[in-house]
Amino acid sequence: IVLYEYAGNNPVKAYSPDKYRVRLQDKNGTRKSLQAINYGDRLSFGPQHSKSVFDALSLGGEVSFVIVEDDSPTTQYNFQVPNADFFENAARLMNENKKD
Repeated sequence: IVLYEYAGNNPVKAYSPDKYRVRLQDKNGTRKSLQAINYGDRLSFGPQHSKSVFDALSLGGEVSFVIVEDDSPTTQYNFQVPNADFFENAARLMNENKKD
């Protein structure tokens, strides 16, 4: 996940690994608490937490995220993926193209 400062086009950059707490809610209202690390210009999840994000998006519908930087809890990012209905198709196509 790439985060942008001040609702603009300036991606958040980490000069040393920054830890984040991520809460997501899928279309069924199921909530997950995850952790991510920003090593440069995007958040990275470990395998188990990546699967949680993938599973939430695969359900389709709206997926909501609240992301908070551990060292600066006043830094918070809130956003929604309003319609992830075709996420599974996109993931399938990406995997098919990797095989070529």
